[in-house]
Amino acid sequence: MVLDLGAAPGSWSQYVSNKISPAGKILAVDLKPISLQLPNITFIQCDIFSPEFKDFVIQFIHENSPSSKPSNHSIIHSSQHSNNPTLQHSNIPLINHSFFNNIISDMAPDTTGNKFTNQARSFDLCHTAWDIAKEFLKQGGNFIFKIFDGEDVRSLRDELKGYFHELYIMRPKSTQRSSAEMFFICKSFQMKKQES
Repeated sequence: MVLDLGAAPGSWSQYVSNKISPAGKILAVDLKPISLQLPNITFIQCDIFSPEFKDFVIQFIHENSPSSKPSNHSIIHSSQHSNNPTLQHSNIPLINHSFFNNIISDMAPDTTGNKFTNQARSFDLCHTAWDIAKEFLKQGGNFIFKIFDGEDVRSLRDELKGYFHELYIMRPKSTQRSSAEMFFICKSFQMKKQES
């Protein structure tokens, strides 16, 4: 199971959909609409900072959890492609939210002419993605995210080292030398005991 944050226009989700098992599912989230439609991907147009975001994720988990009972209706209506999703408020059983094997974040802020503002906004997005990963990533899962290099990156890297067995930083060859864009690849998540 994969959670794709900042999924538009859908290239990462499309790539991952060809790599996961036939039973695998992807929940793709973005502020922008996504036209790509594939049977193993559920698209939700939603703001990750909104109160509804976690409700949608939890309901997706409930619908796709092996322990959940089959239902004749989807809790997230139009679940395969929902640019205007609606919640069906019902009594959802409490289940383990550590559900996703992989969480990907390609989120990036709307850039300005000020690199420090861009870096700060990128850091905020990545830290929010990290908070989401701590709540929804399975033990042993992987977390990959894009960030703009800046003074806060080192502290985030040091924090992540306490949760993952392996951590790599990669700058894509396609990225211009002047670009601050980089990717963190964090493998084998281990939630600390006091937080589990």
